[in-house]
Amino acid sequence: MSFNPFQKVSGSESWLYTNNGALYSEDLKTVTVNNAEGVATLQWMVDYINEFYGGIENHADFLALSSGESAEFPFFQKRQTMWLSNVSVFGHVATYGPDIDYGVALRPYNAENPDAKSQGIAPLGFGWGYVIPAGLDPAVEEAAYKWVKKLTYDVDGTGACWFMQQQSRPSPLIACNEQEIFYELNPAWDNVKAALEADVALPVVPPQSRILAVIDEYVELALFGELSPQEALDVAVEEAQIILDEYWASVQ
Repeated sequence: MSFNPFQKVSGSESWLYTNNGALYSEDLKTVTVNNAEGVATLQWMVDYINEFYGGIENHADFLALSSGESAEFPFFQKRQTMWLSNVSVFGHVATYGPDIDYGVALRPYNAENPDAKSQGIAPLGFGWGYVIPAGLDPAVEEAAYKWVKKLTYDVDGTGACWFMQQQSRPSPLIACNEQEIFYELNPAWDNVKAALEADVALPVVPPQSRILAVIDEYVELALFGELSPQEALDVAVEEAQIILDEYWASVQ
């Protein structure tokens, strides 16, 4: 049995914020992942994957092209003891591992850092929007708007709350999550709500995807042992800072 902490949905940025780190300075002008919290986070990732998997290659073999949306995923086969995922996890467990007796807990954090605490950054990696195309007949546009509103916002018997309950997922609407049926769907519902409350909204700049791609590239080099955590993050920050500086120069 194993704990897999490095799936895409729970990568380096998530662990960084759990260790009281940050992607940027408060004014969003400086990339800060190579500070003490960032280096300690990446060092832990390297040490963990080497000690418990024997290297990043073995970790990749363990996942073996499976995902939490297939029956071959190690958690469903009871070969993985902990799964860090998003709120879709409950529906997938019900589908692929209905006999699994599981609990819900907050993300582990660095007990050696007095400022560290469990927190999530789901908004960085998950989210979608419902789009109504321009140029529709006004009646069709109004009907589309009412349908989207019903699925996402209306708190009634067949609206937003019902839609989330069918998936065993928590809702962005607090009023929905307070409904008693969620405790019937998930005995650990209080912990689910605690996890939602611990989530933080991260600052985002327009070139965010490019910056994260650079950081992830050098995190991977550290995991493969080609660079030390400090070296990897120093180079990542140097390259990412160029991207960030170019953006700010373009808007001044």
